[in-house]
Amino acid sequence: MLLPRVALALAVVGLPFSCGAQVIGFSEAVKLALTRNPAMLASRALQRAAEGRVTSERGSLWPSLPLQTSAARSNDPLKVLGYRLAQRNATFADLGLGSYSGPGSLNEIPSDLNRPGYLNDFDTGIIVTVPVFAGGSRHAHLSAAKAQRAVITAEGRQTRIQLIFDVLRAYDGVATARQLLDATQTAKVAASQDLKTAEALYRKGVVIKSDVLTARANLDEMNTAVEAARASEADILDAFRSAIGDRTGNSLEPGKPVTMPLPSLDLGALQHFVHIDPGGSGGAVRAGWIEGDYTSPDTGQEIGQWALCS
Repeated sequence: MLLPRVALALAVVGLPFSCGAQVIGFSEAVKLALTRNPAMLASRALQRAAEGRVTSERGSLWPSLPLQTSAARSNDPLKVLGYRLAQRNATFADLGLGSYSGPGSLNEIPSDLNRPGYLNDFDTGIIVTVPVFAGGSRHAHLSAAKAQRAVITAEGRQTRIQLIFDVLRAYDGVATARQLLDATQTAKVAASQDLKTAEALYRKGVVIKSDVLTARANLDEMNTAVEAARASEADILDAFRSAIGDRTGNSLEPGKPVTMPLPSLDLGALQHFVHIDPGGSGGAVRAGWIEGDYTSPDTGQEIGQWALCS
């Protein structure tokens, strides 16, 4: 029979960080995520657009003072005469009176009036537009814009909270994945030693062939577990870097794990503030969330403030 297997002490020890990687704490990771993550950038853009619409609709209630300019060029007799009158430089000759020589010339066609040359006209003006009555449509548009802004703001707050917890999940997930990888590698070493022991005992006739095959199968299983743990660590690390918007060539690594306290309020009070006061303005919720004994240098206090404060 096989000797008793060596007991494995699964020490909670993380693997060394990648060469040249920059280690960041949880607070810095959240700050990076809130300033670089595409979801937050899109949310801020939507909020700015909603705020701009409210400003535009509010401005429509005020009088407007537009400046108008126009330029024209024509040889049409009526337009040319109108241009000269508008420019305050019309003369009797423009009316054809230069060709008038007495009653006998009343039936003559004055060329100055009928065939004027081309004339340029430039006009500027200021128009004051005052909204008097629109059936309440302007106020309705303003109310709709404010409602849309409130919805987008609430969605932005939800995006912010979700992103923070996604960062937390990935941040601690990397440490957990590395602990699992370290444990599976330790188990692989033990399985390899078991196989060597079983082969040595088989050569001495102490164990049978099936014991050796069992040890070899266990080693193969540990090899598979190590590869799976390594792939899982890579996936979670990629998720972490994606969440924080890493633009430094995949060189950021999470630091020490975070100790997160739970809210001190009961479930009913939390649901009340979540559904009735989605803005998170309840000081009791914030106080209940951030109270606690933090043992980690990177405490979870920032999460309570960022998640529940607008």
